[in-house]
Amino acid sequence: MLTGSAVDLLLGIVLLIYAMPGQIILRKVVTASLLLFVTVFTISDIKPERITTGVFRTGLSTLPANRKVVFSRDGKTSTVTITKTRDNLNTIATNGKPDGSVYMDDKVRDRSLSDESTEVLVGAIPLAIAPQARNVAVIGFGTGLTSHVVLSWPEIDRLDTIEIEEEMIAGARHFRPRNERVFTDPRSFIHVEDARTYFSYTPNKYDLIISEPSNPWVGGVSSLFTREFYQQIRKSLNDGGYLMQWMHVYEMDQDLLFTVLKALSEHFEDFRIYATSDVDIVIIARVHGQVEETQDRIFMEDGMRKELARVGINHIEDIHARYLANTRLLLPLFNKLAVNSNSDFYPFLDLYASRARYLQNNVTFLREFKESPVPVTRVIMRQDDPKSTDITPMSNFYYSTAVWRAQRIYRQVVKNEMPQPGLSSPLYVSVEYLRNLAKNCAVSGQRELWLQQLLTLGGATLPYLGSAELQELFNVIRPECPGGMPTSQQRWLDLISALIQKDFNKIVEITDLLLPSPDGDNPQAHWFLLKARLLSLYMTGKTGEFATSLKQHEDQFKHERLPFDILILEELVKESRQQAEKR
Repeated sequence: MLTGSAVDLLLGIVLLIYAMPGQIILRKVVTASLLLFVTVFTISDIKPERITTGVFRTGLSTLPANRKVVFSRDGKTSTVTITKTRDNLNTIATNGKPDGSVYMDDKVRDRSLSDESTEVLVGAIPLAIAPQARNVAVIGFGTGLTSHVVLSWPEIDRLDTIEIEEEMIAGARHFRPRNERVFTDPRSFIHVEDARTYFSYTPNKYDLIISEPSNPWVGGVSSLFTREFYQQIRKSLNDGGYLMQWMHVYEMDQDLLFTVLKALSEHFEDFRIYATSDVDIVIIARVHGQVEETQDRIFMEDGMRKELARVGINHIEDIHARYLANTRLLLPLFNKLAVNSNSDFYPFLDLYASRARYLQNNVTFLREFKESPVPVTRVIMRQDDPKSTDITPMSNFYYSTAVWRAQRIYRQVVKNEMPQPGLSSPLYVSVEYLRNLAKNCAVSGQRELWLQQLLTLGGATLPYLGSAELQELFNVIRPECPGGMPTSQQRWLDLISALIQKDFNKIVEITDLLLPSPDGDNPQAHWFLLKARLLSLYMTGKTGEFATSLKQHEDQFKHERLPFDILILEELVKESRQQAEKR
């Protein structure tokens, strides 16, 4: 690093001499520069331990006591370091920014501190969708684990891994044997090259290209997320080929993510988004045709099955649970929000990704879609009910742990099991309150409290259990009162039952009765009713009533932004009306 600084300084002095021959000020500038360099060289304590701290992100200038540097080299583009912790967590970093981490032992442990689930799933998900892929390229070497996972698939004929920094490849050798195949498998070919340069000259055609570069706020990386790059990549894919694009949702904002998705959608007919962890997503896009469903063949090959099991992926439902969004869902939103494409000429990502990082922004709308008790996005995407008993709880994926909690509520209420550890106090109170109220039939006089507990239970179960389980659960908490239930409570339970059964005509009928005066003016209740009604009006083709209902309730949300799922419904209704007018 200091040598490079010295070379830069000398070049600057030469240029000054050439530009200002014989100038007295020149001698002063040269003298001051040399003195400054000697001073910096003398007092600087540039140790690998300092370089790898990532002080610009963490604010720490020293490594934690349990980490040590085992590799440090200056490359042509960055300084690459490897650190190791006492519990065998290896992390590779460029200029102090971690680019991947892996536990090097086989102990059964919580791997949420590592990037293993993302590195494994980036390689596994596209092969679950396109198991027929033969020729594959991976952009970005990182720990080498993604390429290693791809090579665990026996049907791969050739894998090209493209990495711009040679020292990254050298450092990744510290992750052996966890990435062994990328170094020793005869199907593996490593290219030290800029990805855009490589794809500009390679004659190779691929069935699958996996793009897993560093974060887009790192200098130069954002060019791998542009409209022009996706156009270039498309030319290197076979007809019907797939692109898998990694993206982070931490230190990122939704507008920037939209610009990337819009750029990609201009050159790929269809895409899907999957979560690999709470903070990482992958976008799998297809040149022509629809992205296929994930298949469980990947669990039938021993090598792939072991890699997946290591990060808690034991069943195809573990992958289905990570499905967040698709083209059908998001393109109407892009149209509604007039989203621009990230490009070389309008580099939104390059200009604003650093700001999102410093502001600690996070993309939350995908999680909000998944956690909504009214299944707007699931219905639009035509998703099946979750098979909750087949989903493995993992601490680094929020949905799986929510499913785990919902299963415990189900067993507590329906199977009369003892209350399970892991339920939050408010949730436990809601469950027990509703159970006891159903037994004692003491509903009248507690309308607002009862409704709030019902909505709390609905939020904790409706997005996470299958329809049969939900029907059982809500039947148990339905009071069997000799004198009958109060009308509004009866309607709320009927509404939830209709929502579970996806009886959209019934939902329209019930919400028509409940919406004029939602119980206690509860905002949560109002949004629940409004979403359920708008979804049902869309599904039953009542586009005129949709616009009327939305307008009637504008006063309720005039100081809030409309949720994205309602904006999507609004745009879909608009498209339906336009198509009807053309006919």
